[in-house]
Amino acid sequence: MSSKQWKIIIGLNLLLATPTMLPFLPGPVFLYSPAQFFFSIGTISGIPGLFIVASIFIIWIVRKFKTRKKEGSKKTGLITVLLLTLFTIPFLTSIFLSRPLRNMSRKIAIARSDTMISAIEDYKRDKGIYPDKLEELKQEYLSKILSPLIIGIPEYGYENTGQSYRITFKQNVIMGFNFEIVAYDPTDRHKAIGEIQELYDCGIKHWKYYIYD
Repeated sequence: MSSKQWKIIIGLNLLLATPTMLPFLPGPVFLYSPAQFFFSIGTISGIPGLFIVASIFIIWIVRKFKTRKKEGSKKTGLITVLLLTLFTIPFLTSIFLSRPLRNMSRKIAIARSDTMISAIEDYKRDKGIYPDKLEELKQEYLSKILSPLIIGIPEYGYENTGQSYRITFKQNVIMGFNFEIVAYDPTDRHKAIGEIQELYDCGIKHWKYYIYD
């Protein structure tokens, strides 16, 4: 194939693979739904991809027994590579790049919560109790409630547990069936909810995460 054809293939694959990474990239919240859609499409594209790879293999075998014109061969080669990559590249991107990207987005969301945690502690110092909801921090302690600033993490969750509190956020792992729940607890009384009970260290004090199935 010509260099122009390879540029077309690479460009189309980048165009399709990039949206599968959107849930883990910094950006506005209004992109949340389309980002989850593209990530799910990228994940399930591996299913038809298996059939396409098998079909391409069969075509390749058949071509071994036939004589084709040079132009026809080039055209078939371009279509064959496109069919192979346009299904498999988004799938491979969503599977193998999602984990390091999820690690990155988790760290960004945790770092963004520092100001809010400080405001909660200031509230406790001044009033003797923790706020029942984050909105109580507005104006006096925070000008606004900060967002995680990650497309796939729309907001922080907050729970007053009486003597302490928890801050949480979640992000997609597999097609909306599994979510990563990330939690801050200053008392380190973390608990996983769901079938998977294993807790993972975020590498940052008082932060843990688990996979909710």
